[in-house]
Order: sequence, then C-alpha cells, then structure tokens
Amino acid sequence: MTPDEALKKAAATVGSMQALADGLGVTKGAVGQWTLPGRRVPAEHCPTIERLTNSAVLCEQLRPDVDWAVVRGKPEEPVCPNRRSTDPEPATGRAGRTPPSRDNVMTAAADRAAVVEPKP
Repeated sequence: MTPDEALKKAAATVGSMQALADGLGVTKGAVGQWTLPGRRVPAEHCPTIERLTNSAVLCEQLRPDVDWAVVRGKPEEPVCPNRRSTDPEPATGRAGRTPPSRDNVMTAAADRAAVVEPKP
C-alpha cells in the first residue's frame, strides 16, 4: 500500500476527509494537500491517524521513510551497533571512575602530602 492509498483508507475508515481533518485538528484542505505529488502526511500526525483508525492504517504505511521502531521506543537495532549481545552490560555512570566522597578526597590528599623533614 502506498502512502497515498493509506491516507485514503484512513479517511474512509473514519468516515471522510473532513472527519479525519477534525480528528487531527487541521483543515480538510491540509489533508487534501497531503495527497498531492511531492507532499506527504507530517510525521507528527501519523500516530493520531493510527489511533483514529484503530490501527487499520499504521504509521509505517503513511510514512515508510520514518524509523517508527525508534520513535515508538523499540529500536530494531541496538543503540550501539558495535555492541554484541554477549558483551556485559556497561556500568552506570562514568566508566572506571568512582565519584569522590569526602573520605576518598581526604585520604588521597593525606597520601599525596609531602612530609618535609627539617635539615640538621
């Protein structure tokens, strides 16, 4: 199904282009313009159209150029493509660094302090 066919199916599912426009909070003319060559449904309206049609028309059908898996929060690929599934989970915070505490700072300062012996 082409994006244009998906938009027409959405309008038919909700009743009309006017009903679809009302559901989206736009004018009927705006919806009509999305069917023109070189125009497309703005991505921000796709989830609403999917809800209005009870998933009869999916975002992926209206805008196949958008990676909807990422938008929906379910990326198809790992966020870090170089990370293998067998790699251990990364530690939280900054890698290899423990945030300083008062005791750590005082101990480190005492360890670094130079003791100067008086000359005889």
